[in-house]
Amino acid sequence: MAGGAKGQSQSGLALEKGTDAPLALKIGAPLDCSMPLPDGWMVTPDATVIDSFAPAEIFEELTRRQICYDPLNRDRCEIELFAARIVPDRVGLAAQYAQILAREWGPDKHGTAAHDPLFGEVLTGGDWFGLPSLTRISVWRRGEWLLIQRARYRTDHAGEYQSLIAGMVGGMGFDEPAADPITESLRPDVLALEEGTISTLRPEWWRDPGFAEPPLDKGQFKFWVDEADALRNSGAMIAVQRVEPLPDDMATPPAGIMAQQADSVLEFFVTNLLPGQNVTRKPTAAFTLGRTDRAVFDQTQVFRLDFEKSGLVGIAQVTQVLTRDGRLVCSVLMTQAPLTLDTVAPHLHATWFENQINAAVTGFLNTRRAL
Repeated sequence: MAGGAKGQSQSGLALEKGTDAPLALKIGAPLDCSMPLPDGWMVTPDATVIDSFAPAEIFEELTRRQICYDPLNRDRCEIELFAARIVPDRVGLAAQYAQILAREWGPDKHGTAAHDPLFGEVLTGGDWFGLPSLTRISVWRRGEWLLIQRARYRTDHAGEYQSLIAGMVGGMGFDEPAADPITESLRPDVLALEEGTISTLRPEWWRDPGFAEPPLDKGQFKFWVDEADALRNSGAMIAVQRVEPLPDDMATPPAGIMAQQADSVLEFFVTNLLPGQNVTRKPTAAFTLGRTDRAVFDQTQVFRLDFEKSGLVGIAQVTQVLTRDGRLVCSVLMTQAPLTLDTVAPHLHATWFENQINAAVTGFLNTRRAL
């Protein structure tokens, strides 16, 4: 759900190569790295344990390892480097770790940059030394570890430090390749179709609840439940069916019809996964993944879910991809809404799994395009 940077964040989250000499920083394998640092800046090793994120239950440990600063202007800018060991079965996208950190490190929201699943950033802000400030939070995932950079600088000196920090982030280099046991443990879960397959790489704890499959010519679906979530609040689905091909003179299907279709798909999902529960669905937002060169419609609809009996608030995302020849691919993700720090873990991890599904659907679209 991470979006691109806009406005102030466009410059605040830029990446540059960096012109200063790189300085080796010993954080601990696999996070040992080098980062461009201006002449005159100091680096102070640290070992402060950070426990303010303990309620989230997403880190096994979080420690500040290095503090970088200009001793003549320390009240203007400071760079901190943290090492975090993640909980593997709550693994998330790098940008979403940054968003969670921003909850505590700066209440203002200026933008998010999801560069790729393993590297993401947030620009936030608040007060620092009693003055308005900006904070750039950069997160790199390397296997079961995160390198986190928090760069704080006063707003009235943004012009001086934004480019400097962009060079530090863009010039970050790691000493050694990192193994990724999480990715290496993923296994393909295949949905067979008439013209190919959708193969989703999943961890072993996202499991199929075992629903009966319909005949191949009636469309196909696959459900998953996150069994590492003790409350079983997260689930997902892919459903694929044939619909009428779009006429050549129709650029895209009517938005209203597709919105109704998204609601119907979500109703089907909830009815099958949570039978007997009274759930109110309310659409709240929509965005696109931009695959319109391979499909005539590609949109994700976001819903708020209110569960009557438990009072639980959930969030669901329904992504619909429609090809001109009438192949409709729908995916659904449902999880607990991350309203407080102690409820972020299910959403963090479920969104990571949604990214696995999106990658599988994109691969399927690419295969169809090549035929």
